[in-house]
Amino acid sequence: MNRILALLLSVTSIIATAQERCGTEAHTKSITDNNPSYALARTKVNAQLFSWVFFIHQIYSTQNNSYG
Repeated sequence: MNRILALLLSVTSIIATAQERCGTEAHTKSITDNNPSYALARTKVNAQLFSWVFFIHQIYSTQNNSYG
């Protein structure tokens, strides 16, 4: 159990460090600060993506339930 916990913490730490070094969040914040319309467009795209994923999930869960 301790090994699994240590492995999980190590992987989480590596992923968090990689995200920080990648600069994606800093770059996105910079674009958002300089261009307010980008923030609005990104919010709309994220909402559309969430809606699409929810829709696809509903389709697949309905299909899987009809076979089982």
